[in-house]
Amino acid sequence: MRKLKRYLKLALRRVADVANGTAFRWVRRKVADLQAFPHYIELVQPIMPSSMVENKIHNITLAADRLHLLLWEPGAILSFWQLIGEASEQRGYKEGRNIIGGKLQKDFGGGLCQLSSILYHLALLGSLRIVERHHHSVDFYKEDERFTPLGSDATVVYGYKDLRLENSLQTPLVVWLRVEGNTLTARFYAAEPITPMNIAFERQYVGDSVSVSAVDAAGRVVSTSRYVLQH
Repeated sequence: MRKLKRYLKLALRRVADVANGTAFRWVRRKVADLQAFPHYIELVQPIMPSSMVENKIHNITLAADRLHLLLWEPGAILSFWQLIGEASEQRGYKEGRNIIGGKLQKDFGGGLCQLSSILYHLALLGSLRIVERHHHSVDFYKEDERFTPLGSDATVVYGYKDLRLENSLQTPLVVWLRVEGNTLTARFYAAEPITPMNIAFERQYVGDSVSVSAVDAAGRVVSTSRYVLQH
C-alpha cells in the first residue's frame, strides 16, 4: 500500500509538471569543460559520526555522483529526485538514519538529506529561487552535533517531498560535489563572479518548538522553518 501511494503521488506530480511546463525545464546535461567556469561559491560540511556513518557516506557519494558537473542553465530547474531517482536497495543504496514520522528510523538512502540540505543552503547563498523546499519537523540535535545551521536543512522523501531550485541568475552554473573522508563539499561554478549572500538564521523559541527565519543582509526573510524540540 505504501508503494502504491508513493507511485500515485509520483504520477500526479508528473502530470502537474507537464501541465505547468516544469517538466520541460529540468537540469539534465553534464558539462564537458569546467575550465570555462572559473568562479565559484562553496560550502563545506562535516559528515558527523553516528552508528551508521559509513552507510551515510556511501549513500551521499552515490547520489552526489549523479549530480556532479551538471550544467545548470538560467531558468532551468534542478529537482533532487528527478535527477537521483528512488534511493532503493536495488539501486545500490544502503540503510541509514532517516527522520520518518518525527522519529529516527532506518531506511534505504538514509543520510541523503545532508546532500539536499547543502544544495539548499548554497542556493540561498547564491540568491537562487527556491521552488520547493521542506524543512524537517523535529530537531533532534544539540549544537555540537549539527552539520548545518538549524533552518538551513531540506528534507527529501521520494514521491512526496522534493528539493527544487531554479537558476534565477543570468549566467549558467555548474554543480560540483565531492565527498572526501568525513567531509562533504558543494560548489556552484560560474563563468562570471558570484557574490555570496550573507544569510543569518535567527531563532525564536516558543514552548517546546522553535521558529527559524533565514534573513538576508537587507533584513528580508527568505525562508522560515518550525521544529519541535526533541533534545
